[in-house]
This record gives sequence, C-alpha cells and structure tokens, in this order.
Amino acid sequence: PPLQGYYKLNIDGAYDNQSHKGGAVGVFCNDSGAWVYGFTKHLIYTDTLQAELLALYHGLLIEKARNYKPLQVETDSQILLHILSNTPPKYSHILLECREGKQMADALAKYGKKKLDLQSNDVLLFENSPTF
Repeated sequence: PPLQGYYKLNIDGAYDNQSHKGGAVGVFCNDSGAWVYGFTKHLIYTDTLQAELLALYHGLLIEKARNYKPLQVETDSQILLHILSNTPPKYSHILLECREGKQMADALAKYGKKKLDLQSNDVLLFENSPTF
C-alpha cells in the first residue's frame, strides 16, 4: 500500500514485437491497498517505453479528473524512472517497484495487448477490480 493518506498508481506497459500490439495500464489503490480505479489502453506500433509513458500520462489525467491526491506512482520501468529522475524534483515521488508487486497492472497490460476490438485511441476504465 502507499503511504498513509496517499493514493497509489501502479503503471505498466506491454508490447509484443511480432504482433505490433501493446497495452498501457494503471491501477489506483487507496492507502489500505484496496482497488479504487483502473484503466487499460490498447496500443498499436509502439514500444515498451512508449507504453509505460502512455500509462503514466493517462494515469495522471485520471488522477487530475478524479482528484486522487496526494499520489504515489510506482513503475517497474527502470528507463522511465531514469528519465523522470533526471528531471526537476517535482517528479521525485515516482518510485521503482519490483514486478512481483504489480500483478494486477501486469495482468491489465496483457489484457489490453490482447483486445483486438479496441481502437488505438480507446481507453477502458474499470470502476471495480476485474477478474482474469
């Protein structure tokens, strides 16, 4: 769970080089670790870093719209973390998390990658935790 009084956004991105399909996802939870909200976005012709960046982008849009503040962001992308760590301190609350702690975000990324009926600009929103 995040720090007391914080929301946590776990982001993940997945991409398959052969099918050229990917997914960008985010899972919000409260300071008890309970599901609050989630999303997945189907991507075409991208790469893993872009999928991670789009997950962060859409997560921050949702955070702003739903007022999930203060927010702690977790990612397993060391490249994304490196990029953000070398920018102003405004982004220092983004933490690296091991993949083991992100099972739901990883499952949503794989789900988004497989959704053939989604257009590349579609974002699926989840009020409740999905079962896979």
